[in-house]
Amino acid sequence: MITSSPLQKLMPVLARSLKPSVSATQIEYLNEPCIKVNENDEILGEISKVDCHKSDTVTLHRAFSVFIFNPEKKLLLQKRAASKITFPNLWTNSCCSHPLYNDQESDQSKEFIGVRRAARRKVEHELGIKELGLETMNVMGSGSLVLNPDEVSDTRFVDQKELDDMIHKENFLFSPWFTLFYKHKWLHQWWNNLGSLQTYKELEKIHHLT
Repeated sequence: MITSSPLQKLMPVLARSLKPSVSATQIEYLNEPCIKVNENDEILGEISKVDCHKSDTVTLHRAFSVFIFNPEKKLLLQKRAASKITFPNLWTNSCCSHPLYNDQESDQSKEFIGVRRAARRKVEHELGIKELGLETMNVMGSGSLVLNPDEVSDTRFVDQKELDDMIHKENFLFSPWFTLFYKHKWLHQWWNNLGSLQTYKELEKIHHLT
């Protein structure tokens, strides 16, 4: 589990009026019930998506990031749609979102199976991928992506050098959470050990990042 300190470094300010490009669907998503947690990832209750991210109510809450690799070991990146309220038009990992505060996605048994259920839900919603194995979270097989234009404006598969080049070019802007995965070397560690990821699980450890 990963948290940041101070949390505001990762969160946008939503106090200003919404942009004209924001869709009605994205506004509806602000009412989604997220999982409020403390710094030990202990569930404190329900909090709306908008209250998680507003500058005056910003709160620790559960989120997840999915990294999808193709058979050539290239990572799938997505560019967040312009209609997104939080971090529009930024490049990031394959899929990132929040588990919901309900019995299915708050379930912490079986190595946080609730978060994996949430990941499967959002990967299908954003990318149209339905073959995500719940137990292993491996993408089984290959096929065409079906992008949800309200969530994703572009995608590309990259190798490690291509990603390094993108990170260091000014015309490619990345989400803050993806930047942390890159900065702290977790992404490259996982990338170089795709056949033995079980070795690098840290389900009980909390990282406080800056």
